[in-house]
Amino acid sequence: MLVYDITNLRTFESLDSWRSEFLLERRPEKPDQFPFIILGNNIQIRRHCIDFNKGTKVDQKSKRQVKIENVREWCKENGNTLYFEISGKERVTVEKAFEVIARVAAGEDLDALDPDVSSLSSTHSTVDQNLSASNSTCSLI
Repeated sequence: MLVYDITNLRTFESLDSWRSEFLLERRPEKPDQFPFIILGNNIQIRRHCIDFNKGTKVDQKSKRQVKIENVREWCKENGNTLYFEISGKERVTVEKAFEVIARVAAGEDLDALDPDVSSLSSTHSTVDQNLSASNSTCSLI
């Protein structure tokens, strides 16, 4: 599992070196087939919130520095690596991501996973589901 921050491009750019470093350290039998999973952390359900310290509105979406298209391209170039966007803070998609990680670690066939998981999930449907269940005072813009 490799985790980067979607609001920090430098962390995404580090994925190649982190992946290489892991493969050098662990030396798996088939490095080109090692089942990496990428987690893009820091998605926020509350995209437009008030910063009470400054009394201004903060657009969370504008803080995003890593485009989903770039992540999908990276995943495709690296063996169709599975990808999830999560929010550790708001617990969005974290459980689903770790369930998949556990299933992969147990040797379960990736084709047996849910279709939304086995095809480079970006988890927007999960975010939308969580939005409707949220008691947030902020709204998605």
